Formats: sequence, structure tokens, C-alpha cells
Amino acid sequence: MSAIMIVCMTMLDEGWTQRYFAEVPALLAAHGARQLSGGRGVERLEGEGPAPDRAAVFEFPDLAAARSFMADLRYQPYLASRRAGSRSDIYLFENALVSGQIA
Repeated sequence: MSAIMIVCMTMLDEGWTQRYFAEVPALLAAHGARQLSGGRGVERLEGEGPAPDRAAVFEFPDLAAARSFMADLRYQPYLASRRAGSRSDIYLFENALVSGQIA
């Protein structure tokens, strides 16, 4: 079953982003991921606190592939720069959606 990763990010310093956004897509692809959506100007419709600056949605072949991406030694320098330059909330779940139904 495929897995969905949702990334919500508030930027603290954008100095890290050029290299990250240029090079990390190849690492995502190496783990079978594809980006389904991404953008800025996130609007909170429910919940508390400020909305993040950016959000992105990725699909991985399964939970193990998503976890493998996050643990990949090649990703660790990018992870460190992202953590230093942003505040992120990342959610991961199995895609239980059945066509025509609400999960």
C-alpha cells in the first residue's frame, strides 16, 4: 500500500533552500517518491496556531520507502540544513483511500 508524506514548513532562514530544492528531488526519486503537490500561502481552515509558510505532499511506494528516505545517509546533510533553517511538521500514513470513497 502506498504511503503519503505531508510536510508543513515555516521558514526561519531561506539560505539553505536553493541547494536543497535542487538536489533532494533526486534522492526522493531514488526511494520511489513522487511529489503530488506543493506550494506557499497555506491557509489554516481549522486548528490552532499560525499556518506554515509552505506545504508539500509526497507519495512513496510504502511506509518503509518513506522511512528509508528520511534515514538515508545521503539525505542527512540536507536534513540538518532544513532543520536549522526551518521548523517542520512531517506526517506519514498509509494511503488507505479506496477509489470513490472517503478514507
